Amino acid sequence: TYEWDFGDGNFSGRTNPVHHFVNNTFSSLDYEIKLIASGAYGCKDSCSGYVSVFPKVRASVSDGGAGCTPYSVTLLNNSTGANRFTWYFGDGNESNGFNGRNKYVNSTIEDQRYDVRMIAESPYGCSDTASTGVWVYRRPVPAYSITPLVLQMPQSSITIHNQTPGEAWQYNWQFGDGTRSALKEPGEYVYAVSGEYEVRLKVSGEHCADSLMQIVRVLPTLPLIDYGPDAEGCPPVEVQFYNNTLDAHTYLWDFGDGNVSSEKQPAHTYYTSGNYNVSLVAEGPGGVAEAKGVFVDVYEMPSANFKVRPTVVKLPASTSFINLSEGATSYFWQFGDGRSSTEHSPRYRFENAGIYDVVLQVTNEKGCMDERVIREAVTAKEAGSISFPNAFTPNPSGSSGGAYTPGSSDNDVFYPFVHEGVVEYEMRIYTRWGELIFESRDINIGWDGYCRNKICSGGVYVWKVRCRYTNGSMDVKTGDVTLFR
Repeated sequence: TYEWDFGDGNFSGRTNPVHHFVNNTFSSLDYEIKLIASGAYGCKDSCSGYVSVFPKVRASVSDGGAGCTPYSVTLLNNSTGANRFTWYFGDGNESNGFNGRNKYVNSTIEDQRYDVRMIAESPYGCSDTASTGVWVYRRPVPAYSITPLVLQMPQSSITIHNQTPGEAWQYNWQFGDGTRSALKEPGEYVYAVSGEYEVRLKVSGEHCADSLMQIVRVLPTLPLIDYGPDAEGCPPVEVQFYNNTLDAHTYLWDFGDGNVSSEKQPAHTYYTSGNYNVSLVAEGPGGVAEAKGVFVDVYEMPSANFKVRPTVVKLPASTSFINLSEGATSYFWQFGDGRSSTEHSPRYRFENAGIYDVVLQVTNEKGCMDERVIREAVTAKEAGSISFPNAFTPNPSGSSGGAYTPGSSDNDVFYPFVHEGVVEYEMRIYTRWGELIFESRDINIGWDGYCRNKICSGGVYVWKVRCRYTNGSMDVKTGDVTLFR
């Protein structure tokens, strides 16, 4: 008797068994095969061997599809278990690429099918073959003659002869002027006006089509100029000119202000006042024509300008605005505080302190406007202010005469820490019994705490200040100050 162990979980008791090994992996598998032989008297012997089972190669490609010649196709390789590929495209071309790429050219007048084979091989020498088909359809080759290709009005008739090879085609003619025909031989065709016309023939089959274009030039007579428009307005005046000239291909515009253009329908902007004659020279195959019948009137512009006197004021003082504008008939002032005026040269009083931008807009009888803006034209300040500290400590070393350095930290002189817009000043110091012990009419001279060259006793003293500000208003302030020693 015989006992076979194939190493893959399968067994056999036949003398010469046949066994199929399966390898679904991507690498080689080795199996140990064992045989135990038993004799009639119970004697046994055994042996073993190895078999290598290579991965199965499965060749697979995508459908070849169909297309018109020249047809470029990419066949996708969906094979497994292989690393070498040989493509036979059926037209004599071969490739060893992973995907099959080929350009088919069908030069016949019939549709052609090409049988494609791809052989996939593994590193172990195993192989498989996949096949597909590619249809390459015939493509028409349009051909026709036109006589003549160039003609001049009043002659405008051409003759067309279709020379496309093959039969069973469909024809679509376009003559370039909006007219079509499905005849195989359109024969004679007449154009109504001069121009350059694209004559197109599209030839179609069951699957494919192609087209051919030729140009017919019908030369015109002398150009007929039609252009404009007349225009007027305040500068800048932008004019979009129209040009309906017939039978011309080259244009030269003269805008009358020294500028020219070769565009067909240019736009031009006039910045300077004046009356301009616009001319157009048109050149075509039939000759050259000129016209000078268009005019542009650019109105005079007013000029806005003004001065401000004064530029810095103490409220409630007024500011004068001196109008220096030229060529204007109406005026509109904006003072920067929300209020305005239409006077020629207004005198204006600002109500609140601040820095104001002033705008003057001027207009003339044609409605043309100019504007002048002066940034930070007016600075309006409060009328004035003055304030004092409530204590100080005299220098015991002796009188300084009252001179002080504003903002000094010594605090050994009593003086107004804050004073603005003060033009007249008088300060008096009294004891609490009403005795006058110090007086100054110079705002830069304060009380140093001395009287008759002797330092005063510590205590509370009364001060009284009279002052006049830049706007003429008077102010009287009183208070007390404590002298520390």
